[in-house]
Amino acid sequence: GAEELAADAHIDEVLAVYDIPTRVIWPEIQDAIVRNMAAVFSPGIPDLFQRCFLAARRIFAMVEQLHHGDEAALRRLHTCDASVAFWKKWNLPVYFQLR
Repeated sequence: GAEELAADAHIDEVLAVYDIPTRVIWPEIQDAIVRNMAAVFSPGIPDLFQRCFLAARRIFAMVEQLHHGDEAALRRLHTCDASVAFWKKWNLPVYFQLR
């Protein structure tokens, strides 16, 4: 009802003001993947690398959705230190050489 809509609106406002997806959620996810799943970045087995890369893209897309299409927020997410470091880890040139 109306209370649920008000609560949802408040959550959206908090997410926008503090940019929680970019400042908190994505850095935690990125850090966990880098620390605990470093092997996903190795292109040595191309099929596995591709599956891992696509899974990473899906996870990132979920975080993007938290911004509800806000272009400025999406720009901050795409250019934040956590994103830049994360996407640099994917050795795509080597992957494409192996393909």
